[in-house]
Amino acid sequence: MAVEAYRDETGHVLVTRGSSKRVSKIIYILLAVFLGNFGIHRFYAGHTVAGICYLVATGIGALLAFIGVGLILEGIVWLVCLYDAIKAAFKTSDAEGRIEI
Repeated sequence: MAVEAYRDETGHVLVTRGSSKRVSKIIYILLAVFLGNFGIHRFYAGHTVAGICYLVATGIGALLAFIGVGLILEGIVWLVCLYDAIKAAFKTSDAEGRIEI
């Protein structure tokens, strides 16, 4: 995501976020529900850093699963994925079925 800064007519610096990627609502929700723990839905939306964070958290959770702590981490990641899917479900899509993420 690009961040742009410019000055308005009064000289104040304004910062705006670049255009977000538009993705298929159905595909994003399905990826979040079924492959969310691996961050696939975030990679699909163009958020590479967030996708890597999901992957790392899932990997650490898998390594620590035998202690029991990893199961808690996996549960947290799954809840965040569920939140992403629900948030996307309530976004209004355009005529092509795409939403802005």
